[in-house]
Amino acid sequence: MSSTCNVTRNLEYSCIDYLRDNLQSGMSLNVEKSFEKIYAKPLPSLFLRVEDTSYDFAEIGSDLVTRKPILYVDLFCQNEGQRMDYKDWFVLILRTGFPYYDYVIANNGTVSSKTVNGRVKVLEIRDTPLSFLDNRDKLDIHDLYRSQIVMTLSLGRVE
Repeated sequence: MSSTCNVTRNLEYSCIDYLRDNLQSGMSLNVEKSFEKIYAKPLPSLFLRVEDTSYDFAEIGSDLVTRKPILYVDLFCQNEGQRMDYKDWFVLILRTGFPYYDYVIANNGTVSSKTVNGRVKVLEIRDTPLSFLDNRDKLDIHDLYRSQIVMTLSLGRVE
């Protein structure tokens, strides 16, 4: 038996697939949607999730909405230069949007099928380097050169 993913999981999977498909020659980047796994991965790594969504009513008196999900991306790098390079690459790749797919997941947790169902538009991008200034010598290596990128997205449709 398989299950169809909802919009939030479809957004995460669509973004991950798009990033993996657009890695440049020589780029090595682990992409995860599980925070627990990120610290076990070698650097550079990227943790991606859709956590917050606002819903704007499409018209007065209607219960139809337009969805504006927020994509959070934490980028974990080996040094400051790599952090800046990957951050810029990420914004460059995603700022024009990416294909949105409907995914079906098999019982074993793997994707059994995906069907294109529109395009994700990026409405806003915020980029913040995360600086843990206190006790930097005690930080895990994953947290020394870290950025967070926050993107407001739109599916461009009424639900």
